[in-house]
Formats: sequence, C-alpha cells, structure tokens
Amino acid sequence: MIRPRRLAVLLTLPLALACGGGPEGALYTAHVTSDLSGWVLAIGVPPTYVEADARRSVTILWVGVVLALVVGVAFAGAVTKSTTSPG
Repeated sequence: MIRPRRLAVLLTLPLALACGGGPEGALYTAHVTSDLSGWVLAIGVPPTYVEADARRSVTILWVGVVLALVVGVAFAGAVTKSTTSPG
C-alpha cells in the first residue's frame, strides 16, 4: 500500500508515476489530475504485465548467447580436428 504521506505528495503533482503496494501486492501506478475539474484518474498495473516483455527479451538473449557458444565450441572442435589430423 502506498503510504498516506507519499500519496499526499503524489496527488499534489499533476502527473506522476509510482511503484508501490496495492491490495494484491506491488503495482505500477500512474495518475493524472484534470486541470478543468481537479479530478484524479489513476490506474495500477501489476509488475508481471509491465515486465513481461523485458523478461522475454532477456530470456531470448540468453538462449542466443548459449546457442552461439555451443555452435562456436563445436565449430572450433571440428576445425581443430581437421587441422591437427595427419594427412
């Protein structure tokens, strides 16, 4: 849950982003205050949705790195055998 003091500071800003707690746990929260009416619109999104693309990108990156290492070692082994074998 966002602490009341922090919430009061956030609500004085016309536009803000925060990462804090919610009823279900941590949330990324964004809010905007209307200049016309003074109303506040806020939305909270669970981190799993926000961070999903970054996690998938890092996973793909690591799979590519491991695959490149395996192919490189296999290629190096093949080249070594062909250059060191007699005849």
